[in-house]
Amino acid sequence: MELDAETAKEEGTHPKILEAEARYIPFHLKKTLQETGQWGAVRVLPARAEEVDVSVSGTLLESNGETLRVAIKVIDATGRLWFHNEYEAEVTEKSYEALDKKDSDPYQDLYNRVANDMLAYRRQLSSKELTAIRQLAFLKFAGSVAPHAFGDYLAKDGEGFFQVRKLPADNDPMFERVNRIRAREYMFIDTV
Repeated sequence: MELDAETAKEEGTHPKILEAEARYIPFHLKKTLQETGQWGAVRVLPARAEEVDVSVSGTLLESNGETLRVAIKVIDATGRLWFHNEYEAEVTEKSYEALDKKDSDPYQDLYNRVANDMLAYRRQLSSKELTAIRQLAFLKFAGSVAPHAFGDYLAKDGEGFFQVRKLPADNDPMFERVNRIRAREYMFIDTV
Protein backbone atom coordinates (compact mmCIF):
# COMPACT_ATOMS: atom_id res chain seq x y z
CA MET A 1 0.00 0.00 0.00
CA GLU A 2 1.33 3.40 -0.93
CA LEU A 3 1.51 6.29 1.50
CA ASP A 4 0.18 9.77 0.95
CA ALA A 5 3.04 11.55 2.75
CA GLU A 6 1.61 15.00 2.10
CA THR A 7 -1.58 14.13 3.94
CA ALA A 8 0.45 12.71 6.82
CA LYS A 9 2.34 15.97 7.20
CA GLU A 10 -0.87 18.01 7.11
CA GLU A 11 -2.49 15.87 9.80
CA GLY A 12 0.60 15.60 11.97
CA THR A 13 0.69 11.81 11.76
CA HIS A 14 4.18 10.45 12.26
CA PRO A 15 5.52 8.90 9.03
CA LYS A 16 6.72 5.76 10.87
CA ILE A 17 3.15 5.08 12.00
CA LEU A 18 1.91 5.44 8.45
CA GLU A 19 4.66 3.11 7.21
CA ALA A 20 3.59 0.48 9.74
CA GLU A 21 -0.05 0.87 8.75
CA ALA A 22 0.85 0.66 5.07
CA ARG A 23 2.25 -2.80 5.83
CA TYR A 24 -0.50 -3.85 8.24
CA ILE A 25 -3.54 -2.91 6.13
CA PRO A 26 -2.65 -5.16 3.14
CA PHE A 27 -2.11 -8.14 5.43
CA HIS A 28 -5.43 -7.55 7.16
CA LEU A 29 -7.21 -7.23 3.81
CA LYS A 30 -5.47 -10.43 2.69
CA LYS A 31 -6.74 -12.22 5.79
CA THR A 32 -10.27 -10.92 5.17
CA LEU A 33 -10.22 -12.08 1.54
CA GLN A 34 -8.93 -15.52 2.53
CA GLU A 35 -11.58 -15.90 5.21
CA THR A 36 -14.34 -15.37 2.64
CA GLY A 37 -13.29 -18.61 0.95
CA GLN A 38 -13.91 -16.97 -2.45
CA TRP A 39 -10.38 -16.20 -3.61
CA GLY A 40 -8.10 -19.17 -3.07
CA ALA A 41 -4.58 -18.23 -2.06
CA VAL A 42 -4.17 -14.49 -1.46
CA ARG A 43 -0.68 -13.07 -1.38
CA VAL A 44 0.77 -9.72 -0.34
CA LEU A 45 3.57 -8.56 -2.62
CA PRO A 46 5.67 -5.38 -2.43
CA ALA A 47 4.67 -4.33 -5.96
CA ARG A 48 1.81 -5.03 -8.35
CA ALA A 49 2.23 -8.40 -10.02
CA GLU A 50 1.14 -8.75 -13.64
CA GLU A 51 1.04 -12.56 -13.52
CA VAL A 52 -1.85 -12.99 -11.08
CA ASP A 53 -5.58 -13.38 -11.70
CA VAL A 54 -6.55 -10.29 -9.71
CA SER A 55 -4.31 -7.56 -8.32
CA VAL A 56 -5.35 -5.24 -5.49
CA SER A 57 -3.35 -2.09 -4.80
CA GLY A 58 -4.06 0.76 -2.49
CA THR A 59 -3.09 4.14 -1.16
CA LEU A 60 -3.38 5.11 2.49
CA LEU A 61 -5.06 8.51 2.34
CA GLU A 62 -5.81 9.17 6.01
CA SER A 63 -5.17 7.41 9.26
CA ASN A 64 -5.33 9.14 12.63
CA GLY A 65 -6.69 6.55 15.04
CA GLU A 66 -10.28 7.63 14.45
CA THR A 67 -10.52 7.70 10.67
CA LEU A 68 -9.05 5.32 8.15
CA ARG A 69 -9.40 6.30 4.51
CA VAL A 70 -7.88 4.29 1.67
CA ALA A 71 -8.11 4.22 -2.11
CA ILE A 72 -8.31 0.67 -3.46
CA LYS A 73 -7.74 -0.30 -7.09
CA VAL A 74 -8.55 -3.78 -8.40
CA ILE A 75 -7.34 -4.95 -11.84
CA ASP A 76 -7.50 -8.42 -13.39
CA ALA A 77 -4.91 -10.14 -15.59
CA THR A 78 -6.57 -8.85 -18.77
CA GLY A 79 -5.84 -5.29 -17.66
CA ARG A 80 -9.52 -4.60 -16.98
CA LEU A 81 -10.13 -2.23 -14.07
CA TRP A 82 -12.72 -3.74 -11.73
CA PHE A 83 -12.94 -0.60 -9.63
CA HIS A 84 -10.96 2.22 -8.05
CA ASN A 85 -12.87 3.27 -4.94
CA GLU A 86 -12.21 5.20 -1.76
CA TYR A 87 -13.22 3.55 1.50
CA GLU A 88 -13.53 5.29 4.83
CA ALA A 89 -14.24 4.03 8.32
CA GLU A 90 -14.50 5.97 11.55
CA VAL A 91 -14.19 4.52 15.01
CA THR A 92 -14.53 5.86 18.51
CA GLU A 93 -12.69 5.03 21.69
CA LYS A 94 -15.52 2.62 22.51
CA SER A 95 -14.77 0.72 19.30
CA TYR A 96 -11.30 -0.03 20.62
CA GLU A 97 -12.66 -0.99 24.04
CA ALA A 98 -15.09 -3.43 22.41
CA LEU A 99 -12.31 -5.45 20.82
CA ASP A 100 -12.37 -8.81 22.52
CA LYS A 101 -9.75 -10.68 20.50
CA LYS A 102 -6.21 -9.76 19.58
CA ASP A 103 -7.00 -10.47 15.91
CA SER A 104 -9.92 -8.05 15.87
CA ASP A 105 -9.60 -4.75 14.09
CA PRO A 106 -11.81 -1.72 14.64
CA TYR A 107 -11.77 -1.10 10.88
CA GLN A 108 -12.91 -4.61 9.93
CA ASP A 109 -16.02 -3.20 8.28
CA LEU A 110 -13.83 -1.36 5.76
CA TYR A 111 -12.01 -4.57 4.82
CA ASN A 112 -15.35 -6.37 4.52
CA ARG A 113 -16.67 -3.69 2.15
CA VAL A 114 -13.62 -4.09 -0.11
CA ALA A 115 -14.05 -7.88 -0.13
CA ASN A 116 -17.78 -7.56 -0.83
CA ASP A 117 -17.19 -5.13 -3.71
CA MET A 118 -14.64 -7.49 -5.23
CA LEU A 119 -17.02 -10.42 -4.96
CA ALA A 120 -19.90 -8.39 -6.43
CA TYR A 121 -17.77 -7.47 -9.44
CA ARG A 122 -16.54 -11.03 -9.94
CA ARG A 123 -20.11 -12.33 -9.90
CA GLN A 124 -20.88 -10.10 -12.90
CA LEU A 125 -18.27 -11.94 -14.97
CA SER A 126 -19.17 -14.98 -17.05
CA SER A 127 -17.39 -18.30 -16.56
CA LYS A 128 -15.74 -17.68 -19.95
CA GLU A 129 -14.34 -14.35 -18.72
CA LEU A 130 -13.11 -15.92 -15.48
CA THR A 131 -11.38 -18.70 -17.42
CA ALA A 132 -9.75 -16.12 -19.71
CA ILE A 133 -8.45 -14.21 -16.67
CA ARG A 134 -6.88 -17.37 -15.24
CA GLN A 135 -5.35 -18.34 -18.60
CA LEU A 136 -3.95 -14.85 -19.12
CA ALA A 137 -2.38 -14.83 -15.67
CA PHE A 138 -0.67 -18.14 -16.37
CA LEU A 139 0.49 -17.10 -19.84
CA LYS A 140 1.90 -13.82 -18.50
CA PHE A 141 3.87 -15.81 -15.95
CA ALA A 142 4.96 -18.33 -18.59
CA GLY A 143 6.03 -15.50 -20.89
CA SER A 144 8.13 -13.94 -18.13
CA VAL A 145 9.84 -17.27 -17.36
CA ALA A 146 10.20 -18.61 -20.90
CA PRO A 147 9.64 -15.78 -23.40
CA HIS A 148 11.05 -17.84 -26.27
CA ALA A 149 8.40 -20.51 -25.72
CA PHE A 150 5.38 -18.43 -24.66
CA GLY A 151 6.09 -14.90 -25.89
CA ASP A 152 3.60 -15.03 -28.76
CA TYR A 153 0.71 -16.60 -26.82
CA LEU A 154 -0.74 -13.20 -25.82
CA ALA A 155 -1.67 -10.05 -27.68
CA LYS A 156 -3.20 -6.70 -26.76
CA ASP A 157 -6.45 -5.67 -28.39
CA GLY A 158 -7.27 -2.18 -29.65
CA GLU A 159 -8.29 -1.05 -26.15
CA GLY A 160 -5.04 -2.23 -24.56
CA PHE A 161 -6.47 -5.35 -22.93
CA PHE A 162 -4.64 -8.65 -23.13
CA GLN A 163 -6.13 -11.48 -25.20
CA VAL A 164 -5.12 -15.13 -25.48
CA ARG A 165 -3.89 -15.87 -29.02
CA LYS A 166 -3.27 -19.56 -28.39
CA LEU A 167 -2.94 -22.02 -25.54
CA PRO A 168 -0.32 -24.71 -24.94
CA ALA A 169 -1.39 -28.34 -24.97
CA ASP A 170 -2.09 -29.76 -21.51
CA ASN A 171 0.71 -32.30 -21.97
CA ASP A 172 3.23 -29.77 -23.31
CA PRO A 173 6.48 -30.42 -21.36
CA MET A 174 7.31 -26.70 -21.20
CA PHE A 175 3.80 -25.98 -19.88
CA GLU A 176 4.33 -28.59 -17.16
CA ARG A 177 7.74 -27.12 -16.24
CA VAL A 178 6.31 -23.62 -15.97
CA ASN A 179 3.50 -24.94 -13.75
CA ARG A 180 6.10 -26.47 -11.42
CA ILE A 181 8.13 -23.23 -11.38
CA ARG A 182 4.99 -21.24 -10.57
CA ALA A 183 4.10 -23.61 -7.73
CA ARG A 184 7.61 -23.22 -6.28
CA GLU A 185 7.45 -19.44 -6.60
CA TYR A 186 4.14 -19.36 -4.73
CA MET A 187 5.61 -21.63 -2.06
CA PHE A 188 8.56 -19.25 -1.70
CA ILE A 189 6.27 -16.19 -1.45
CA ASP A 190 4.08 -17.93 1.12
CA THR A 191 7.14 -18.85 3.19
CA VAL A 192 8.64 -15.36 3.12
